Amino acid sequence: MKKLGFILVLFLISFATFSQKNDSKNRPPWVNGSLPSNSATYNYKVVQGDGNNLSDAKNNAVEALIVDLGSEQGVTVSSETILKTQTLEKGNDQTFTADYTTNSKIVQDDFIAVFSRVDEYYETMSDISGNRFYRVWRLYGIGPKSKSIPEIAYSNKYSFQDAGFRSLIIPGWGQFYKKTNGKGIIFATAAVASIGTFIYADNEHAYNINRSNETSNLDLKKAFAARAGDYTTIKNLCLGAAAVTWVLGTIDAISTEGTLKYDNSSLRLGLAPSMDKYINLSINYNF
Repeated sequence: MKKLGFILVLFLISFATFSQKNDSKNRPPWVNGSLPSNSATYNYKVVQGDGNNLSDAKNNAVEALIVDLGSEQGVTVSSETILKTQTLEKGNDQTFTADYTTNSKIVQDDFIAVFSRVDEYYETMSDISGNRFYRVWRLYGIGPKSKSIPEIAYSNKYSFQDAGFRSLIIPGWGQFYKKTNGKGIIFATAAVASIGTFIYADNEHAYNINRSNETSNLDLKKAFAARAGDYTTIKNLCLGAAAVTWVLGTIDAISTEGTLKYDNSSLRLGLAPSMDKYINLSINYNF
């Protein structure tokens, strides 16, 4: 039994370490498949490109965009159009800002595409042979009004409202929500172990109390009472461990960074005329 427990502990530590290393904490959420909400006037699209250098990877991402848009319109896009778009996007690299003021319009016979590059992210990676290459992800807004897309803000800070209360309910839930899976496994395992051991100790305590009450042998009464006392100590330790797990899990959920997420909290000020000829100041804060 002890050997099995030791193996289980090693497995959990190894799995937690592996999960922690593979948490892509610095990737924007759209790279991991969580796109911003589309609008009636534009929609988002993610494309990916690989290359031996960063420039080739970006060109391949642009090619993937044009091929996808052409496929959606039932058009085979020419290589000249792809090259034109790659050249145009390379020029936009010099003026690309978070305001998305530059959009691109590509026209080829029956193919028309209007889009703005909203964000870009890249990593250096290795193939199975150990050869290094670049992988670029690009987020585009597609549509004639795509340059009116609002700025996307990110944050890796989590509050009690989104992560803390989850860990307060179930240890580890807040960490899983933040995609720090290794910590989530540790807190969840600690909670299950402490509660499970408490239940076991409580049953053994009740059993020994009953046996002590049933026997008339004074030595046995003392032995059963001593065992019951030992299990009472274990119960108290388990309660303490559970409380510490809950508290530390909640504190960790709100005090440490997680994966990047969309930061929807913003303070907006607005002035609007009223019917009585006064100017009203409005303040909106989105949580």
